[in-house]
Amino acid sequence: MHQTLLIYAGGTIGMQKSAQGLVPSTVLESDLRHVLAANELMADFDFLSLQPLIDSANAGPAEWQQLADTIKQHSAYRSYIILHGTDTMAYAAAAVSYLCADLNKSIIFTGAQIPLALPGSDGASNFIGALKARDHHVQGTSLYFGDQLLQANRCAKVSSTDFKAFAAPGGPAPLPTKPGLLISHPLSSAQNTAITVIYFYPGISAATIASQLKAPGLKLALLLSFGAGNIPAADQTIVSALKQAGNDGLALVNISHCRHGGIDQSRYASGRVLNEIGVHSGGDMQLEAALAKGHVLIAQGLAGTELATAMASNLAGELSE
Repeated sequence: MHQTLLIYAGGTIGMQKSAQGLVPSTVLESDLRHVLAANELMADFDFLSLQPLIDSANAGPAEWQQLADTIKQHSAYRSYIILHGTDTMAYAAAAVSYLCADLNKSIIFTGAQIPLALPGSDGASNFIGALKARDHHVQGTSLYFGDQLLQANRCAKVSSTDFKAFAAPGGPAPLPTKPGLLISHPLSSAQNTAITVIYFYPGISAATIASQLKAPGLKLALLLSFGAGNIPAADQTIVSALKQAGNDGLALVNISHCRHGGIDQSRYASGRVLNEIGVHSGGDMQLEAALAKGHVLIAQGLAGTELATAMASNLAGELSE
């Protein structure tokens, strides 16, 4: 047995041309080992392909749990590289950073914008970069893409075409010395409806917001607000809808549209009102990290104010302190 387990979850990196278009390659492992033919030491990994493979556009809490379970079921390895589709890689990587926060392991997500088997692919460089990061014994969960090693729960996909497809707008944050949560209950597809994201835009109506807040099974609403955490507070029907949802036991957490800078609900009157109605600040969390975090916390049975408070605490370095 080698020291590294390479988990092929799916994604563009493992696709090949067919008469039906791009389909998963049946020879990805040999292609990856061929990439490393000149450096046998880097080929120190075992290969595991998930069955069925995950289309990242279809991935959610159950698939994130599957990745974490796969890692924990193969706990003898020192490090793990996960090949994943780019569309939701940042969400999956953030989720795994929480679910595996108690492991003293190196977990690195990577993938490609162009399949490894096609000319001009970025798959080989991303794969080799992830292996080099592994060799430097990077601990925790990271994402390697486009010559960048990023903290998994601080990053976002920022381009659908560029090879530098991911960025960590808020920069790295110190990881807590101890995991901030005991994970005892798994994620499942049954909680897919537990979170909604309210995207504030100019002219949004209270009726639109209220309909989202009344969705069956809802536990958490992430408010994607303007700037430092502002909403159109002059519309009292919007404020009333949010206040009523909080009174009814829904956790409300504020996240900024802006990828850098985070939330300061005391700076402007249009943000200060959120303090008054019990909305918690999400600080400088990225949306991807907040959504994955919410699912993990909800699976542990948290709800209402307890859930909102936990969302505002640092579990695995997703928040600047």
